[in-house]
Amino acid sequence: EAELYFAQCIAIGKEYGDQRIVGYTLNDWGSLHIQTGDTARAQPMFEESLTIFETLGEQFGVALGHFNLGNLMLENDQPETARRHLYRAVKTALAIENMRLVAMALNGWAGYLLATAQYVATAKVLGFAQTLPSDEAEVSSNTSELLAEVQARLPAADFEAAVAWGQGAELADVLQECVENVKNAS
Repeated sequence: EAELYFAQCIAIGKEYGDQRIVGYTLNDWGSLHIQTGDTARAQPMFEESLTIFETLGEQFGVALGHFNLGNLMLENDQPETARRHLYRAVKTALAIENMRLVAMALNGWAGYLLATAQYVATAKVLGFAQTLPSDEAEVSSNTSELLAEVQARLPAADFEAAVAWGQGAELADVLQECVENVKNAS
């Protein structure tokens, strides 16, 4: 039933020449595939959605597309591709000053840091992410899950110091940490 709904939305968007509808529908359909474990079908949908948003200059959609592709690449054990997408998600979310999307993107970035065993940096980013406003329970839940995972990998004092740093940091400090991680990974 959901497949039919998404296909109809895409057809309507194309019929009326509204590529935004097509882009967001593809993004949502890809997210549904992620939730059902069908990552192979999700990737081309996310990629097409991102291409549409880049063409339209729809920056919220661009950030969302990079976020979803980055998380998918983490699931597919492709951390370097994930890093590129997640970094773009953070930068784009910041450029449009959408703090909810920044929180989501930083959670994705923390997932990359965790996957690449950068535990102190993970705790710093998550500490900061906790301070951002988010009306989405999923973001808060994901932050908590990632924090628990990194806490299990760090000595207590190191974990507490890193989280405290993040909670007291300015956005510019956290972004500098992200840039340093990108430079070190390149």
